Amino acid sequence: GKPLYVLSINTENDSTLYVFILMINNTSPAHIKLQ
Repeated sequence: GKPLYVLSINTENDSTLYVFILMINNTSPAHIKLQ
């Protein structure tokens, strides 16, 4: 399946942008921290 990309901004720390990659065939979503 194709991955679902979800953008989320964490303003609680230092406004770090997180890109959450939710795989349809994966029960554990992976997150990539962008600076």
